[in-house]
Amino acid sequence: MARSVAQGQVPGSTTDPIAAYDAVRTAMLLAALLEGPHGVVVEVGSGSGIATRCLPHLPGNRLAVGVDVERGALRKAVETSDRVNYLAASADSGLPFRTGSVDAVVASEVYEHLEHREGFMEELRRILKPAGRLVLTTPNTESAVLMLLRVLPREWAKTILSRSDERQQYLHPEFFDRYDGSPHSHRIEGASVRELQRTAQDHGFRQVRCTTWGLPFAPNFGGLLLPRVRVLLLWRLHELGVGLRHVMVVWERNPNRA
Repeated sequence: MARSVAQGQVPGSTTDPIAAYDAVRTAMLLAALLEGPHGVVVEVGSGSGIATRCLPHLPGNRLAVGVDVERGALRKAVETSDRVNYLAASADSGLPFRTGSVDAVVASEVYEHLEHREGFMEELRRILKPAGRLVLTTPNTESAVLMLLRVLPREWAKTILSRSDERQQYLHPEFFDRYDGSPHSHRIEGASVRELQRTAQDHGFRQVRCTTWGLPFAPNFGGLLLPRVRVLLLWRLHELGVGLRHVMVVWERNPNRA
């Protein structure tokens, strides 16, 4: 079901590799939500709203809310969805929800942008109901490719990760650049599986699942392959789950911690 919902909300996901990549990521988030409570779901860092507009299609969902710091992104998201509520707010400054009012939170590729990550985790625990679910992704600091790039001369690595041509535009030069004040810029590289496991324990979450996902290269790779072949590879390669580009964790709020 998660895959069909994601493909239905991502135009071109069966023929275009970049759209397919968005659909793969979204389907993983949705699948994790299907396993737990999802009557009221909030996506923090909703951006263009690709995942957020899928949330009302989860069976039993009563309210879906997208939160983002960029009002421009929110306006564009509103134009493409009439079943989602959107709020402008900064995850670093607190979330505008009552304590214990949310069944599930999605925070995909947000963690690495935050100044106050510890406070953010406490805020997520505050708004979640007991046993409420958190699905979080962030770049994997122990991905095989990133570890290789670290041992290369810095200028070589920056050239590889630059967005200088079409096939590099979905890579992360931020791994080697300092934070520049933009909401799109990374304050940290991301986190490792072990770091996030410790974070769960420190902030009153029980880990349900932790894996790595995502291609180690740009999604629009393989220009010599037929588009449908590239899309098939995208759906298969992310399932390897070892040393890949991002970490994905599924946590539940520990009901025994105040």
